[in-house]
Order: sequence, then C-alpha cells, then structure tokens
Amino acid sequence: SPIVDTLVSGREQREREVCIYNQYERVHLWYLVNTYIFYDGNGRPAQVAANYVVIDKFKAIETRLYNYNMNVIKSFSKAIGARDAYTMRHVENVSALMVGLAEFMRFAADDTALAYLAGMVHDIGKIGISEKILNKPGRLNTEEYEAIRRHPVIGAEILQEIEGFASIAQIVKHHHERWDGRGYPGQLAHDEIPILSRMLAVCDTYDAMI
Repeated sequence: SPIVDTLVSGREQREREVCIYNQYERVHLWYLVNTYIFYDGNGRPAQVAANYVVIDKFKAIETRLYNYNMNVIKSFSKAIGARDAYTMRHVENVSALMVGLAEFMRFAADDTALAYLAGMVHDIGKIGISEKILNKPGRLNTEEYEAIRRHPVIGAEILQEIEGFASIAQIVKHHHERWDGRGYPGQLAHDEIPILSRMLAVCDTYDAMI
C-alpha cells in the first residue's frame, strides 16, 4: 500500500489510485491516497501518515467512459494541479457534485458518467492562464479578469483536438453562461445553454462559495 511504500522509499506520494482490500467491509475498494512524512528535530523521518479517500463509485463511472481517453484527461488535470492546487481540488469537488446532481435528476448511468467527465474537464482551459493570475491572492484587475474569462474558450479548443470530445468541448465552452444571457463567452440564455453546462454553472458556483 502507499503508506508502506512511503516508509520504505522515504518519498511522499500524491493522488495515487490504489485498489486495496477493506477488511471491515470484506471487499476490494479503490482509494485515492496521499502520504505525508513528518520529521524529527534532526531532520530524520519520524512518522508517516496518509489519507485514503474511497473513489470506488467514480472508478465504476470511468469504466462507462470507454469512448474517452481518461489518461489524457488525468494528465491535463495533473498539469493544472502542478500549477494551481486550488483548481485541482475544485475540479474533483465539481466532478463529485455533478454526479450527485445527475443522480438526483435521475439521469441514466451513461449520462451520469458524462456529467462526471464534464466536471473533470470544465476548467482544463486554465492550463493556458498565467500562474500569476491563477494564484493571485487579491482581487483581479480588469485585464486579469478578462484573461480568466478566456479559460472556457481555451478549454473548448483543447478538447476539440481530442478525438471524441467535440460535444464535451461545447459543454465546457458554455459553463459560464447565465440564464439571463449575461454570461460568457456566447451570451447564451435559457435553453440555448446545454443542460450539462447549466449543471456545471451550479456546481462550479456552489463549490467556489463554500
């Protein structure tokens, strides 16, 4: 397991997916694991801790996305996470919220999987935004805000280059539209906005506020 590997190697692990036997439920479950080394006063490893988050439900969803290259998507997500830790965590939260909302709306299993994928890639365009803007602690000025507003279009352009992602690209492009037509980039209103884009707007905003 990752915690044993960390003890042996002396290297922390991040976002590692592992399938481990859960002795309490007597089943194998998928977990997302981070490990942490704590050092003593002499700089020697003293303790190792880890957090194991069950992702079995999401791994099952990913098996339904066999038409999509999830390795490519996860590579993009890790690249964004390396530049902006907040966005990485935000994407994970929005993906989980999208699944919950899709299930509440009684989506079919395949459509719920698509909602999960939309959550995974909705901020992929931030890979084209300067780190200084992404990680700025204070308010953005007008020029910086305009740069941020370009991320849905950048994301759509990236996804359009991946085979089979044309429909997802449109969902990502319009996840900052508003029901009253005052959103961006297309100023779409009401039912002109794709349903998954509308769901993303809700989940995205909710996670940002909490």
